[in-house]
Amino acid sequence: MKYGTLINNKYALTAAHCFNKLRNNVDINDSNIGFICLLQNNMSTYTYESMNGIAIGWELLQQDALLSYTLQQVQLPVISYTNEYCRNVVYDNIIQFCADFIQGGKDTC
Repeated sequence: MKYGTLINNKYALTAAHCFNKLRNNVDINDSNIGFICLLQNNMSTYTYESMNGIAIGWELLQQDALLSYTLQQVQLPVISYTNEYCRNVVYDNIIQFCADFIQGGKDTC
């Protein structure tokens, strides 16, 4: 995996195009490791088109640049999984969704 956020010692949340499976479990007792908070499974609201998603992380500020030392945030519109832009990256629309500006300008990995 190139970039991602740990959910537990075995799984990381990441964009579909940045994905490779973790080879080993992560030592969650390492003081350099932090976790994010996720919504509970019983939430009745799920992402839908015209909703905005927010991505937060230490990411490249532009292609082939150095990583940011400041936490970054970007708001991206959710796109239908049937959209031709998303069709090849969303394999299970029950647990995945697509969010991006198709015309470019803002992005995240």
